[in-house]
Amino acid sequence: GLGLEGLSTGPNFNFVNRLKSNTSSIDPVIAMFLRTLDADEDSEITFGDWRRDRLAPGQDMHWLPVDKDEASDKGYWLVTMRDVFVHGEPLKLCDDAFSDNPRCQVAMDTGTSLLMGSPFQISVLMEAIGMDTTCGNFAQLPDLTFRFDAAGGATFDMVMKAEDYVDRSPEGCAPTFQPIQLPPDLGRMWVFGQSLLRKYRSEERRVGKECRSRWS
Repeated sequence: GLGLEGLSTGPNFNFVNRLKSNTSSIDPVIAMFLRTLDADEDSEITFGDWRRDRLAPGQDMHWLPVDKDEASDKGYWLVTMRDVFVHGEPLKLCDDAFSDNPRCQVAMDTGTSLLMGSPFQISVLMEAIGMDTTCGNFAQLPDLTFRFDAAGGATFDMVMKAEDYVDRSPEGCAPTFQPIQLPPDLGRMWVFGQSLLRKYRSEERRVGKECRSRWS
């Protein structure tokens, strides 16, 4: 796949490493576009460049820093999230009494369909959302804001509306969030999959000792 070294049997068996090697004739850039499910369009992946016409009107790309060593070790494109906001209020899901600069690690994974976090974090989030499984309060469900660290000390918000995080059917409503207990070597981190990534174009770039992820 398009994961980093930690998910490969060795450096020479990793596609991203090979893309950035001296033997590659294209820039080490991977761009992904996931189609909206009810739209007449195709998903797309490009190598070496990205298509500006895939951006939403008036939008630009934003770099999110990736810790190269930790990302390569774990094998995932890891960015850092400051918090989640519901009704404009922070849930403090990334708070850590032992850190002066608490953050949540988030793996951006286009191969995952849902958004996953620790059982505790997901339970707090679902309680704040207050979703009725019968869909009776769908119109009143809040927007969710996921606030990430961006380049230069800035922040970048990814926003989900109810239609982005709730699957509706004749049987009722189901959230696109799922609790997950990861192995100890990965630690506690979120995994953001297609239910959020469909709203945002992503570009992954590896240059020398730096990995970067860019979003719009």
